[in-house]
Amino acid sequence: MSLFENAIHSIQIGVEDFASDDPRRIISAVRNVQAGMLLLCKEKLRRLSPDGEVLLMQKIEPIRDSTGSLSLKGSGTNTVDVQGIKERFRSLGISFDWNDVDRVTKIRNDMEHMFYKGGEALAREAVSEAFLAIRELLTSILEEEPVGALGAACWGALLENNKLFQQELAACRSTLDTIEWKTNGAQIAADEFLCPGCGSKLIKQLAPDNAKQDEAQFVCAAVGEEADTEALMVSAIDEAYGADAYIAMTDGGEPPVGTCPECGNETYVFSEGGCALCGFEMPDDAACALCGERLTLDDYEMGSGLCGYHRWMAEKND
Repeated sequence: MSLFENAIHSIQIGVEDFASDDPRRIISAVRNVQAGMLLLCKEKLRRLSPDGEVLLMQKIEPIRDSTGSLSLKGSGTNTVDVQGIKERFRSLGISFDWNDVDRVTKIRNDMEHMFYKGGEALAREAVSEAFLAIRELLTSILEEEPVGALGAACWGALLENNKLFQQELAACRSTLDTIEWKTNGAQIAADEFLCPGCGSKLIKQLAPDNAKQDEAQFVCAAVGEEADTEALMVSAIDEAYGADAYIAMTDGGEPPVGTCPECGNETYVFSEGGCALCGFEMPDDAACALCGERLTLDDYEMGSGLCGYHRWMAEKND
């Protein structure tokens, strides 16, 4: 069996598991679909390998033949892992959005190691996310026709599941549309809400007519349990601004998010000038008592009323 056939069979079996009435096959469905996605990624590396396999190996060594020509050869028996696949794609200039793959992988890990409650809803979410990745891998990366590769029954099931999940997600998110968020950052974060318990996107408001952020109560439609607002917002802010925070940390620059002096959470969005969780805003008169320079968030939190320089001078003279 070829690597490509193995990938297709894994996805097909996963879809069959998902359609089964046996609840024990739910985790198997997610496991097989996730494995199939990664095998499709490996198939791309196989097709690009000069010898049909070198790019699949975890360790690659340069070798020189009798004529002095250099080539690459796989070393050992271990094949490339997920992180290695990502690095190979990046170095080879293969453009691919890994968010859906990462999402399915997280759901699989959570279902296997953390919880099982709400498994059917989480499996539907995982298969829906997988559909997007599988479509891109087949059509754009491997240049294969999805229906021809997977078969009409399997492809149709993936399409239908994605449609049903997207409808459920839209219904949940529509209950958040009435909320008058305290900042634009809070509204942006709301699109990234994930259940703190199970990681599902299916977060909805208990009272859909409520318009006040402070009075909003949220529930996870996947497991039917209330979701803590603070945990939702902190995680969502990290998700929404995490990429910018990473760039600031590695390449330099100001971080997008800081600790709010009022509620103590990492939910103060600098570009918005306010906290997405509690709504705190820096006072207009937040200036150094000695030089009149505008206080930074850290300066304000210190409570001395001094800028960093004059606070340092004051501490130095004590």
